[in-house]
Amino acid sequence: MKRITYLLCLAATLFIFGTPANNASSPKPSRNSLTGVTGSIIEEDDLKRAKALVGVINQYRREQGLHEIPYSPRLTDVARWHVYDLEVNKPSGGSCNLHSWSDKGERSDFLAKNSVSWNSCCYTSDHARNSCMWNKPREISDGAYKGNGYEIAARNGRGITNYRALEQWKGSPLHLDPILNRGKWAKSKWKAIGAAISSHYAVVWFGKETDRSATTSMEDIFRSNRAPRASSNIGPGMNADDIDENELYSTTYEWLEEFSKF
Repeated sequence: MKRITYLLCLAATLFIFGTPANNASSPKPSRNSLTGVTGSIIEEDDLKRAKALVGVINQYRREQGLHEIPYSPRLTDVARWHVYDLEVNKPSGGSCNLHSWSDKGERSDFLAKNSVSWNSCCYTSDHARNSCMWNKPREISDGAYKGNGYEIAARNGRGITNYRALEQWKGSPLHLDPILNRGKWAKSKWKAIGAAISSHYAVVWFGKETDRSATTSMEDIFRSNRAPRASSNIGPGMNADDIDENELYSTTYEWLEEFSKF
C-alpha cells in the first residue's frame, strides 16, 4: 500500500513540475526564424507584396512601350531592409531624405543577430553621398550582387500602396525618369529590379547587372537571406509599443487586389 501511495505521489509530482521543465529546455523561436514572430525573415505575404510592386512598375513600363525588367531577389532583399530601417530606425528627417540609412547596420550586435550590415549615411538632395546608395546591394548581399543599385522611394504617413507610390513617382520627373529610362537614365539598361513596401514606405531598386540568384526560386532566396518581414500593418519587425499611437496605420489589403491582376 505504501508503495502504491509513493508511486501515485511521484506521478503527481512529475505531472505538476514536468511540463515547465520541458518548456524551459526547449529552444525558443528565433526572432529570425520562419515562425511568424516579430522580425521574422519571411512571410508568404512578403513575396506577394514585393512582386506586386515590381509588377506595377513593369506594367507601367509596358504601357509606355518599354520592356519588363527582370525581377531580382537580391535587390528586393536590399529594398526590404531599407523599408525596415525607414520604419523602425527613422534615418530620414531634416536634410536627410528617404535614401538615408541609420547606423543600426553598423552595430556588431545587429550583425551577429541578422548576418547583415550596412554603412550609414544622411543622404542629401545634392547627392554628395551617392555612393552610399550605389554600394548597398554589395553591402547587404555580402558581394553576391556585383553592381550598383539605384533607388526611388515614396512615403505616405496615412499608409502606402503600390498605386499610391506609383502616382507619387509619376508626378516627379526625378523619380519617373529612371522608371521610364528618360533623361540622364535614357542610356541605362536595367537588368534587375527589386522592391519592398511597408506600412508607410515603398522603395524600388534598379540595377544594371543581372542578378544571378534570379535563376533560383523567389521562395528559396527569401528563405535563405536575412531580410526582415515587411508585411506587418504596424511596420516591419515592429511591436505596437515601438511607435506612437498617432503613427499607427492599419494597412488595407489593396495590394491583394493589385497582385491578382498580374
